[in-house]
Amino acid sequence: MVLHLKGKTALVTGASIGIGRVIAKALASKGVQVVAVARRTELLEAMADQVPAVQQPLKQDGMSPPASARPPWMPSATSTSW
Repeated sequence: MVLHLKGKTALVTGASIGIGRVIAKALASKGVQVVAVARRTELLEAMADQVPAVQQPLKQDGMSPPASARPPWMPSATSTSW
């Protein structure tokens, strides 16, 4: 099956280990620009060093967007008020 993925961009979640990592590497090997997302940033950084087509989004503390980007009703992911 030919998917014509070269030059496309893919967002892969859970990309630090397991199937997410395998998918990210496989897509990158087919010419896809991969944006890798996961909680374990040290493993993502290692993969990005090994596979040039893998990029990481900007890092934030935990999984929370910066306070300026959150609506007033949305608590941070590290909030204990849930």
